[in-house]
Amino acid sequence: MNYSAKDLFPDHYTEGIKRDASPEELKMRRATIDRLLPETDILKWVLYIKIYWGIVKEENSEYLSVVEEFKTDDENFLVKNNNLLRLLLGLLIIEKIEQNSTFISDFLGLSVITHALSPQEIFPQLYNYSANFWIEECERKRSVIFPKTPVKIKASLAKVVLPAVEGTPYPDSDSFQTFKTSLNSSITSLVKDANAVINGYNSLIDYTSKLQTAYSAVAEETNVLWWLFGGYSDLLKKPFQLLSPEGLSIVVAIELARHTKIIPGIGKVDNIINRPLSILSPEQAVERPLGDLIGGITNYTEELKQELPKIDVRLTSFCPFLFGLQTAIEYADVEWKAIFIKTTGINLERTLSLQQFSGQLYKELSLLRIFKTFNVSE
Repeated sequence: MNYSAKDLFPDHYTEGIKRDASPEELKMRRATIDRLLPETDILKWVLYIKIYWGIVKEENSEYLSVVEEFKTDDENFLVKNNNLLRLLLGLLIIEKIEQNSTFISDFLGLSVITHALSPQEIFPQLYNYSANFWIEECERKRSVIFPKTPVKIKASLAKVVLPAVEGTPYPDSDSFQTFKTSLNSSITSLVKDANAVINGYNSLIDYTSKLQTAYSAVAEETNVLWWLFGGYSDLLKKPFQLLSPEGLSIVVAIELARHTKIIPGIGKVDNIINRPLSILSPEQAVERPLGDLIGGITNYTEELKQELPKIDVRLTSFCPFLFGLQTAIEYADVEWKAIFIKTTGINLERTLSLQQFSGQLYKELSLLRIFKTFNVSE
């Protein structure tokens, strides 16, 4: 039997607080989460996940506003109980992801994944759940099940004639009753036929929509395949073999993201990224410090500086590699590294494979695409 995150809430909560919870405590926590789940403001969810990751601290006014939400159901909820608040928000986030009713679920699932480089996890199950959700959702969006073709309409309206008594313009009562019965039957048939037409029209609209989705998926996959097997960078106007290993890992992520139109993206992206990177020799494919990987863009500054999307300042912590690339283009070597470390807290000496770097960058670009669907002003 598959249990939902809501079903497992009592177990996850007691495991997180490392003690038994009373029914009253569980009831208060459940009430707050049920009240926050319908939230449709993406910026509220950005705040929730920032608090979960420990990015927004308890001295922040936005942090305090979330504490007040839990105080509504529990007046004794402590402002300084940071780990408890982060645990509760982790439980809230996993339930919102599981709802999967809007792009908010896609955004949350992917934002958990992109922040994995500097985790401060309170609820360890959240990452694995988010990673699995994202892969499955990417596959689901490309899998189209067609409905039955629109129903055929066969009119059943009977011909109705108003009878009249010979020599007068008026029918007798029996004839009128027959007419009335026939008319009611015809009206019923007419309503039935009208409903059938409406249902057929709606079925046609649904069929057309799914056909368009299927076409978009096939077109996208075809473009990706042509790009992969072509082995040529559209942005740099060069074959992949002529690029530096660092430059190749950057370009592969950017160009693959450009070819990806269907939200939330390509779940099994590592398998695709491995294809163009497989042309590198073992000596070229070694792990590198993050600073060298990001700094690789400086060899292609003119060609790529217009291809990096602007990061909403509220999402810098969700897109550290993209932020690093933009900073490396704008500032000198020592300066951009200092800005990067201060802003993200990520160690530039940390070594990563080219595949890891390129995969992370692709996910960050996909996350920005999802965020832009909410049309949030800065």
